[in-house]
Amino acid sequence: MVHIRLLYTCRPCFLGIHERNRMRVLVLSLLLLSGCSSIYHPQEGWVPEGYSEQAQGNHQYTVRFQSYRGEDWQELKKLLLYRAAQLASSHQHSHFLMSNLTNKEQYEIGETQAVMSGPHIAENAYQQTTAPYMAFHNKIRTVDALITYTDAASPDSYDVQLLLASTTLD
Repeated sequence: MVHIRLLYTCRPCFLGIHERNRMRVLVLSLLLLSGCSSIYHPQEGWVPEGYSEQAQGNHQYTVRFQSYRGEDWQELKKLLLYRAAQLASSHQHSHFLMSNLTNKEQYEIGETQAVMSGPHIAENAYQQTTAPYMAFHNKIRTVDALITYTDAASPDSYDVQLLLASTTLD
């Protein structure tokens, strides 16, 4: 009987440790996977990441790509060109010209104040949680270009189908 009681008391302890390890692995996996998300998507809300476009006239758009994750300028230009090719394809154009390419870099600095929760008083215990002061900065890179869509190939034009077929998105 004592032997069974000993196994019974040890088993929940073993399962508790096992469950904590499983939870740690799950949380770590989710954190690692969250870093793998692509930056190629429409820009939404206040987050400076993704593409946007604005019609400027007949067959012309300003296309923008932004990121705060530290990509180099060539990567951002590649993503801008890919978005321009997608727009051209949706409007049935075979080529486009790019002009007024600009690269802009800005720093966003923010901070949060220390936050304290209300005290929690329980039997013989007192607890108050404080989240510390934090400061952060983001280096936001923006690439803009004026895109003119055409159906005539020229030495300066980009071939839409070739761009769509040869660009890989990470």
